[in-house]
Amino acid sequence: MIAFERLAMLALGELPDQQRPEVEEHVLGCDHCASVLEALLDLGEALPRVVRAGGGRMLAGRALVDLLEREHLVTRRYRIDAGGQVACTVDAKDVYTAMHLGGLDTRGVKRIDWLYDSPSARYRVEDVPFQPGDRELVFVQPATYLRTLPTERKTIRLVAVDDAGERVLCEYTLNHTAFRL
Repeated sequence: MIAFERLAMLALGELPDQQRPEVEEHVLGCDHCASVLEALLDLGEALPRVVRAGGGRMLAGRALVDLLEREHLVTRRYRIDAGGQVACTVDAKDVYTAMHLGGLDTRGVKRIDWLYDSPSARYRVEDVPFQPGDRELVFVQPATYLRTLPTERKTIRLVAVDDAGERVLCEYTLNHTAFRL
């Protein structure tokens, strides 16, 4: 399966040329990814407007972060090293928040999953976008979603997944303060 971010970048016309053949070939043979890409393309001119308005909850990799930065849509940034913690929140004027997760060694890693754990939610996102050799992963989330979260402590684990099993690469703690009008 191709990461959602790469399909969105293809639909937006922002996928780097060297990645296009791999993604397009995969989409031809994968019904799931083909349907996701078709839905994104069906949005047509609305897709950039949705992205610019901060809509759609998603994890985004470096390429989409760069696009959002160029459009001045990342309005809040947090940096956290492996094993560290950060106090975080959003306010009414934020569009996207970028989280820079550092202290990572992705050499030899084929797949990374994102494990999210908090008192109010627990989920796993498989196959997050990254490039081998990355020392940092950058994720963005729309402030519209983040404003709905309660004050609580959240844990993010980045897990390497391969034929030998799983291993935690890094863990990060977010001390989130809920949005207040």
